[in-house]
Amino acid sequence: MDLSALIESRRNAHALPGLAAAVLREGRVELQAGFGKRDAAGAPVTAETRFPLASCTKTFTAAAVAAQVKAGRLCWRDRIRDVLPEFALAGGAGDTLTLWDAITHRGPLPPHTWAWVYGELDRSTWIRRRLPHLALFEKKEEPHRYSNILYAVLGEVVERVSGRPFEEHVVESLLRPAGMTRTGFLTENWLEADPDTAAPFRREAGGAVALPAFHAAERHLINPASEMIGTVADAARWLEDRLRNVELLPEGLEACLVNPKRPHPSLGELRYGCGWRMETFQGELHAFHTGQCTGYTCVFGLLPRRGIAMAILSNADGAVDAVQDVAYRVMGTLAGLEPPDAWPGFETGPPKPVRTGLRVAAEGVFPEGVYANEGYGELEFVKIDGRLHAHLQGRLISAGLDAEGAPHIELPAYRARFPVTREGGALLIPFELAVPPIRFGRV
Repeated sequence: MDLSALIESRRNAHALPGLAAAVLREGRVELQAGFGKRDAAGAPVTAETRFPLASCTKTFTAAAVAAQVKAGRLCWRDRIRDVLPEFALAGGAGDTLTLWDAITHRGPLPPHTWAWVYGELDRSTWIRRRLPHLALFEKKEEPHRYSNILYAVLGEVVERVSGRPFEEHVVESLLRPAGMTRTGFLTENWLEADPDTAAPFRREAGGAVALPAFHAAERHLINPASEMIGTVADAARWLEDRLRNVELLPEGLEACLVNPKRPHPSLGELRYGCGWRMETFQGELHAFHTGQCTGYTCVFGLLPRRGIAMAILSNADGAVDAVQDVAYRVMGTLAGLEPPDAWPGFETGPPKPVRTGLRVAAEGVFPEGVYANEGYGELEFVKIDGRLHAHLQGRLISAGLDAEGAPHIELPAYRARFPVTREGGALLIPFELAVPPIRFGRV
């Protein structure tokens, strides 16, 4: 079957504005091309168009740690504190956490996304000052707790043992040897830094809607978890390298069970190994990783026993099911395996419309001033041109009333909104649903 025609048909079915795909089989590039548009002007996506890689970044960080283990500088069963004595979690929960626990997401940390998104501290300082104050999951029955934060810690581990900044180490030891010249880490003006960069979109019934660029910064503290940007041509080089060198499960170690129940009978139980999710697809070992950030979704996939690999990068928000659908269908075609039909809750086309913006807050709803939490940093309310605004970790966000008149703060670039409750002189905000509301005291 014509792979380009298959991919284009699925792109249209899912209303994805743009998509870049690379397909490899037995060391050969079967396809490397762009589809659709990269920006509002309609410029075409090509194999050299750059896309944020989001959590597919973890495949690089895991490889960097694995290389240090292979070199004898680290051991998978080393405690994180053996390398980073300053590493600590609330209540001493991090004292026995190992590198293998971190790389397979066996830690007790909730995501705490809004504690690090604006990341005004460097990684080392953030780990030392903020991390010990973040609340942990109350229930401990589930072994898998997906954590961007622990991958940030792994980046600091690599930096400590390699003796050079994590970002430089990844570029010099992984990207350049693989010939990946257009892949690197996001910087503050990443969308304007290269003219061939895909712009972010949200899919709606009337068509794709352009989104503002999400926040990034030079050497952001969360770089090891989610902050790389690259092209599908470079991704093909990385996947070719992984087919030769990937170690999904080092001898003597166990993958972490994520979920035994899958959305389709063709997919076996889901586990997490050395920086890759692991499942069976029609009985065939499939290692993959998905990534999503505001305006982008991507997937890397390997069928290692067949020498098949695929990368799909898209500039559509919240489109994991869509890009995985494309990947399963293409891999099924190449391997002679029957691709799964759509699973429950999976639909083609754009998602439902999102909520409207906030109304201006009345005087006194948010008392002006600075509030702080030891794990989340500072939250400030201030008047600008007669209208109340808020700053989270020094970054401007929105403050106002929702449709019911309740006070909220909002991070527009992330389409995230949170109610604000006053308790005496403090503010309570449910930034992390797995724990009680985060308490910001008046400074």
